[in-house]
Amino acid sequence: MSGFDLSEFKMFERAPYEKIDERAEMELVTSGAKDVEKIYGRVFTVKVIEYALKTVERLAGEKPGKEITSLDELKEYLLSISGKLPMPSYYVMFWAQYIADKKLEGALGAGYHVSHAGLAKKAMSSDGIKPEQASSVEEALALLRKLAVQLRIAPLEFGYKIGDDGRLYLYHAGCAFFDGCKMSIDKKVLHRPDGRVTCGVTVFVCQFLKSSTKQEWDHTLLEFNEKGKYCIVQCVPI
Repeated sequence: MSGFDLSEFKMFERAPYEKIDERAEMELVTSGAKDVEKIYGRVFTVKVIEYALKTVERLAGEKPGKEITSLDELKEYLLSISGKLPMPSYYVMFWAQYIADKKLEGALGAGYHVSHAGLAKKAMSSDGIKPEQASSVEEALALLRKLAVQLRIAPLEFGYKIGDDGRLYLYHAGCAFFDGCKMSIDKKVLHRPDGRVTCGVTVFVCQFLKSSTKQEWDHTLLEFNEKGKYCIVQCVPI
């Protein structure tokens, strides 16, 4: 879907960096994976490691010099070969989680949501910013942007608009997940059973909005613009 007038979006100031903090993002992603491990048990970790290593070998022709048996070991290995990968190392960890969850759940299921909820909770608790401080959706988004920039995990550009029907539309550009998401979308890894496409960054946004507004939020990726390297996502309270 296309046809959005980007001039209608209220844009936050561009992030004061050109590259996301890879280790900070990887720590959050790994923390989310550990939360999912509590649901599925050791089988989830084994699958994540298996899929991550297969992806690394396929993309970069690399194999670890020793056996990897834990998520922390996988984290450090992926960071160590980051320069040899065509995408950020943390996306390989994300990708492996998506695949493992779909294999165990049959679709993007409980593990996917627990992972992102845990990631958001850890991020929110790490910098003293409380979603409850916001009195509106606009204030919540401003707080979220401040938090994500402080942690150096925010997309370089972020904006929003609220439609006449009250629906929230988000604009993400310069997102470090973009190239990895293209691969995931092409392989339908991010597709829900009803065909809608999910967005990991927006799951984080929805978790923040939930804490702020006391409502559940759902989202759908509406536009994945390869030429402009941006995404537009619709969010609605449910």
